[in-house]
Amino acid sequence: MEKKNDMSMVIRYVWFTVSCIILGAGIALCDHAMFGTDSFSVFVKGLSITAHISMSLSNALLCGAQILFAWFMDRKDVTWATVISLFASSLGIWLFDSFLPVNGSMTVRVVLLAIGIVVYTFGVAMSQYPKCGYTTYDCFIFSLQRIFHTEHYHTLRWAADGGNLLMGWLLGGRVGICTILLLIGAGKMVEIWLRGAQAKFGLVEYI
Repeated sequence: MEKKNDMSMVIRYVWFTVSCIILGAGIALCDHAMFGTDSFSVFVKGLSITAHISMSLSNALLCGAQILFAWFMDRKDVTWATVISLFASSLGIWLFDSFLPVNGSMTVRVVLLAIGIVVYTFGVAMSQYPKCGYTTYDCFIFSLQRIFHTEHYHTLRWAADGGNLLMGWLLGGRVGICTILLLIGAGKMVEIWLRGAQAKFGLVEYI
């Protein structure tokens, strides 16, 4: 029998916010490893290069498009948590950017890459666990889930990441080994982290 976990609204949002900070920390670790970043960041960079706009504006435009898409598909997925994710993940990036090494040795970069991938996927999974809302990217992915009627997160993650990677590459974004590793394994790792959390703490009911 599956155990249930009744989380208060405050705990849900605190958990989500901390998870998004962790997610941002993972992005910063991958960025400092200098082996490329996640597929969405490649798209953000490519758009900023082609449109001659800042990375922050490019990110805002693409995140806004994802939120609008999710809103029209099922507006209940777009909550205050979605807005919080933008600021919390940015905070995580900023915090780790301030002390992570720049232009480290190959050994340091490989270690940062490995830790970054683990931290990033853990943050993504834990942001989904409390079910108080989703990050902008997950809003988009779960909207695709409703369109294609599949329960496999990793399959849709592959599709979304692949599309972002292709668009970003065509627009001039930088692709590296980190990008490929996240493309192949991020969705599956997120599922593994989620199953672990559910086994440890129980299933959280939707609000």
